[in-house]
Amino acid sequence: MYGNAKAVAAIAGMAGRVPVTREYRDKVARLKDLVDRRLWNPDASFYETRSIAAASPACAKPSATPRGFSTFRTTAPAKRSPGSS
Repeated sequence: MYGNAKAVAAIAGMAGRVPVTREYRDKVARLKDLVDRRLWNPDASFYETRSIAAASPACAKPSATPRGFSTFRTTAPAKRSPGSS
């Protein structure tokens, strides 16, 4: 999300869309702040991960999946032989 918001802000800036640029720069700052505050572990000097269920129990329910988002592939793609495309 951070990278996407940063890219939208940059593109909007190049297009002269000042309100959109400002909106997405604010989103970039907020996302960076949230990641730093919630995921940074100073003892380990490392960003940690959190499960969706731990962050918000409602998000763990299948019915809470936002519309328009696809789920991740649950099976690995078939192996290709070397040299195949």
